[in-house]
Amino acid sequence: MLCVCRLRYCSADPHPCLVGSFSVESADSANAQRELDRHQDMDAPITLAENVQGYLRKGTDLNPPSNFSSVMWEQEEMIYTI
Repeated sequence: MLCVCRLRYCSADPHPCLVGSFSVESADSANAQRELDRHQDMDAPITLAENVQGYLRKGTDLNPPSNFSSVMWEQEEMIYTI
């Protein structure tokens, strides 16, 4: 199961601009697990809560660089991405 929520807002343009997104996917998903592994490889762990470790992937560290960064974590058999 995959759930994605995209946030869009542009006050000066008639077409919405992507501001961010939030997704939740089963920890059994090969795609979600692969992305989580990529985040873990960036070696920027952050503590989100007690016993919940998140991984920051800075957009500026990507090749090519991006204006968007993301955080992923696994919790209760689900993988979350912001």
